[in-house]
Amino acid sequence: KETAVMEFIEEVRLAINATMAAQVAKAEYTAQTGDISSTTIYTPTAAWYFRISVYLNCTAAGSAGSLAVVIGWTDDVGAKTASPAADVTLTNTANGSTGSAFIRSAASAITFTATITGGADNPAYSVRIVLEQIG
Repeated sequence: KETAVMEFIEEVRLAINATMAAQVAKAEYTAQTGDISSTTIYTPTAAWYFRISVYLNCTAAGSAGSLAVVIGWTDDVGAKTASPAADVTLTNTANGSTGSAFIRSAASAITFTATITGGADNPAYSVRIVLEQIG
């Protein structure tokens, strides 16, 4: 009977842990006026599941330009990319975007790039990224 109770407790513990998320990394780049080349956010020590959340906003309006942020990782099959947040037009400080992606990364770097396309008259932006390990 004691063994059954201990097994039940272990099953409950595993079920609770499977729903938990722990922040493992974050990146904050503010007042950016140019591209950000591939930058490592986190390198897992083993393959696992992650939620990556991206928050972008225009902090100084230019007369033209858009910002794209791309997340990169490698899963069990090979290299992958995703853009969790929609591109942001850099002509108004009211413009911003947010989004999340669920990924499975191997034990290799999770990265991001930020690219301005067609920027004119010095637009600026901020990018904030939070990476959580799931389960």
